Amino acid sequence: MKTFGFQENESEFIMIQKYHNESHRKYHNAIHITDCLTKCGLNEETKDNHTLHLAFWYHDVIYNPLKKDNELKSAELAEKFLKKQGANQDLITNVNSLILATLHNQPPNNGEEAFMMDIDISILGATSEVYTSYTQNIRQEYKWVPWFLYKMKRIEILEMFLKRDTLYFTDYFKSRLENKARRNIQNEISHLNG
Repeated sequence: MKTFGFQENESEFIMIQKYHNESHRKYHNAIHITDCLTKCGLNEETKDNHTLHLAFWYHDVIYNPLKKDNELKSAELAEKFLKKQGANQDLITNVNSLILATLHNQPPNNGEEAFMMDIDISILGATSEVYTSYTQNIRQEYKWVPWFLYKMKRIEILEMFLKRDTLYFTDYFKSRLENKARRNIQNEISHLNG
C-alpha cells in the first residue's frame, strides 16, 4: 500500500485477513490470495503491477456462498478504502474493474483484466492432486447444498468454461495451463456424472 503513497494501514490489513480466515472458507481464503500473488510474481508483465496486486487482496474479501454479489461487495469495500486514502479516480475505477472481471462472465477489456482472470482460475490447470483438493474444498464451501443440486450446478459452471474458445486469455497462461485445465474439468464432470 506504501507503493501508492498511502498511510500505514494495519487495521485494513487485519480486517482483510479476518475476512479471509472465516471458517466457511475452504478455498476462497488467504491461501488462494497467496497463490494469486505468487503467480503475479512469475510473469514480467504482472510481478511489479501493484494495482493488480491490490485488486487480488480485495477480490474475494467478501465471500458468502449464499450470495451472488460477492465481487460487487468486494469492489465496494476496496473503493471505500481507496477513497479514504485519497486515491485518484483512475486507480479506483481500475481496481473496481479488475475485481469485477473475476465474475468471469465476459471477456477481459484489456491485458490487465486478462491476467486478473487467468490468475484467478489458474487452479483449473493445476496437477490432478491439487485440482482434486480444490474440488473438495469448493464442495465444503457449498456443503449445505444437497448433492444432486450441487452436482447439477457445478457441471453447469464447468461446461460454461469448456464451451469457451479458450479458458485463458493471456499467452502466458494459455500455453502453460489450457490443456491441463480442460482435462481436469472433463475429469471432474465425468466424476460428478459417475
